[in-house]
Amino acid sequence: MNVNKVFLGGRLTQEVEYKDLPSGTGVATLNVATNRFYKDKNGENREETQFHRVVVWGKLAEVCKNYLAKGREVFIEGRITYRSWQGVDGSKRVSTEIVGGKAKSFIFWRN
Repeated sequence: MNVNKVFLGGRLTQEVEYKDLPSGTGVATLNVATNRFYKDKNGENREETQFHRVVVWGKLAEVCKNYLAKGREVFIEGRITYRSWQGVDGSKRVSTEIVGGKAKSFIFWRN
């Protein structure tokens, strides 16, 4: 069985970046922070923050553009994808993204 499914809940760290591609398809980029709380081996409370890039396509991208703003809590279902490219300086660049906006993807939000 092959499964690539991500459930991510956190807060938007900046405004939604939205653009229409030449094909007419909309794409939105969301930057989401998640926190993990735990106790270290000495019993001290710790917090760890991770930042995630989420790319959403189509009608869901338009919904995100119209209803989401920095600081909003979101819950996202999507899949993980990895991209790599060569930077202007010739170095290899790698990006990990959560992709949503296809069938069976969703985003919930609250204030």
